[in-house]
Amino acid sequence: MYFIVLFITMFNFYDQYKLDYKKIINIFLINLFVFSLLIIIPYLTNTSFSSYAENRGDGVVGWFYAANDISVILVSLFPFIIYKLNEKIDYKLIILSILVIFSCLLIGTKVAYFGILLTLILSLFYYLFYININLIIVNFTRENIHSIIFFFFFYNSISIPCYFYIY
Repeated sequence: MYFIVLFITMFNFYDQYKLDYKKIINIFLINLFVFSLLIIIPYLTNTSFSSYAENRGDGVVGWFYAANDISVILVSLFPFIIYKLNEKIDYKLIILSILVIFSCLLIGTKVAYFGILLTLILSLFYYLFYININLIIVNFTRENIHSIIFFFFFYNSISIPCYFYIY
């Protein structure tokens, strides 16, 4: 339901205010930042709901109700960070990507874990196979940023709740 409402809203904004593509992507990034904060802040204040019904402390979903729904929202908006990192390497986007990865790992569902992992792998393949010869240095720095994000992802993935359910 979220995506239907968001699509209709963006479609109306696009027609009414003549938004360009960059503004729409910035709106998605702001959405992603808010969702990440609404998962991380309740985790830090210990006011978050559990991702699973058993309340074993396996995962937290912030102040939201359904873990898989929030996971799908975060995973589907995460490629916009990668797209913006293609245009320009910005440290705000790197911090945002780390926040999103951390919040997906906090949720503890397989949807969040494998969605972020698949997005990172596909973006790495994109850089490896579509490198322009004139932009080798720029792409090399972008690959280094991806390796930093990969390191953060795998370093934290050992202690996530989803890790224990993947057999």
